[in-house]
Amino acid sequence: MIPPQTILARAVAALLAAAAGVAAAQGTDSGGSSSGSSSGNAQPSSSSPSQTPAPAPAPAPAPGGPGGVSGSQAGTPGALPGSVSLNSANPWYFGVSESLTHDSNVFRVPDGPSGNISSTSAVGGIDQPIGRQHLYGAGNVSYNKYFGHSELDNTSYNLLGNFEWQTVGHLSGNVGVAFGQNLSQPVTGVGPTQQANQSTTQHEQASVLWGGVANFGLEGFVSHDRIDYSNDASKFLNSYQNTASAVLRWLPSGPLKLGLGYRETRLVQPEALQLVNGDVLRNDVRGKNIDLYVDYIVGPTLAFNGRISRTKQTNSGASSADFSGNTGYAVLSWQITGKTSVSAYASRDVGFNTSPFNATTVFFIGNTPFFSNVTGLYQNNQVTNSGGLTANWQATGKITAYAGLRYSRAKLISTLALGSIAEAVPDTTDRSKIAYLGATWAITRGWSAGCNASYENRDVTGTINPFSYNVTAIGCTGQYTWR
Repeated sequence: MIPPQTILARAVAALLAAAAGVAAAQGTDSGGSSSGSSSGNAQPSSSSPSQTPAPAPAPAPAPGGPGGVSGSQAGTPGALPGSVSLNSANPWYFGVSESLTHDSNVFRVPDGPSGNISSTSAVGGIDQPIGRQHLYGAGNVSYNKYFGHSELDNTSYNLLGNFEWQTVGHLSGNVGVAFGQNLSQPVTGVGPTQQANQSTTQHEQASVLWGGVANFGLEGFVSHDRIDYSNDASKFLNSYQNTASAVLRWLPSGPLKLGLGYRETRLVQPEALQLVNGDVLRNDVRGKNIDLYVDYIVGPTLAFNGRISRTKQTNSGASSADFSGNTGYAVLSWQITGKTSVSAYASRDVGFNTSPFNATTVFFIGNTPFFSNVTGLYQNNQVTNSGGLTANWQATGKITAYAGLRYSRAKLISTLALGSIAEAVPDTTDRSKIAYLGATWAITRGWSAGCNASYENRDVTGTINPFSYNVTAIGCTGQYTWR
């Protein structure tokens, strides 16, 4: 029986290979998104080697821990820009690409200015079996030039690596790392400003699976994540998190597979509360989760996987921002024909579970500080409900078209903090709507090209710095790859 870890690893490798097929999916990427997601996704990830402070990607199905019944996440930040397919005869590749994009709102502010962006990138990767082991990695480095807005010029990078191992005694596992540096979107509470703000992210993880006896397996998982911002106004969001979990898996040969696990997270934000008297207070966010995982192959072309969790989260800095309730996700994938596929997802999560990075902070209205537990797609929501739909069409052997819709609603639970007294204030809601479409063309073995268009509407309402903006982006990318 192929170990579950290997099955997932091959799926992640396929995601890496598919990145070229979704190049520039939302007019986003290396110059743009701060998410650096640490797990694979059923939705196309942002893949052009460019560009702008971009629409945030949809939440990964199983962030911050084991990735469902089939095994733990590989620790990757999604399909990397410029990734291409590999084969056993050529386990490595190297390429260069150029992307040109017109963006209607480069600063992501209300009625912000438009601009043209050039991104020049180097990409590379390896996918190498070594006996029973497997080593793979990918990366890109981009210089992003904003014509007319030189303050946004930046160098971005995304790197990942993973090593899978198997040994005697039904033991297997993996070790993974991921690093990134990208422009960040506006942070709710801080509000949008016409200044550059880069986020630097890192992720390390390891897992061990013992399985094969009576269709049962036992998996242990640990990870460490960190995010730091360059802009002083966002440094209170700097944070790191440790995660540990254990999952008992039932892995029969039939279509249904189940997992039951316990997961703990601890987020530390050293400068979460910056009070008017100059004091800086730390906040620890601790999460405890009981997880039920389900994988079900409905038929030869239809598959479902999901997680239901009972989650309790506490904050050392403000108990009114604590959370207790149900969280989880569901993903449905349908291969309609040999050339057409559709994927849909829904997610409800809290704290670090929503995305790879989490934070808590205090905002000031005059001299009055407002405390908010923050995390998720924009590093600022306590509870996020989201959903999305994607479609891919293999028009010919060389041309692929894709389209997608995404919706996210993040609710911030805010507290007025004055000395030792805490009082609830009206909540803030952050809504994001994204639509995108595009196509890629494998011109020759080495040359490829793609174009895309995307639209985003973001609306933040409530007590803390409300704002809204719209963005339309259109771009094209060309790449040459040696392998």
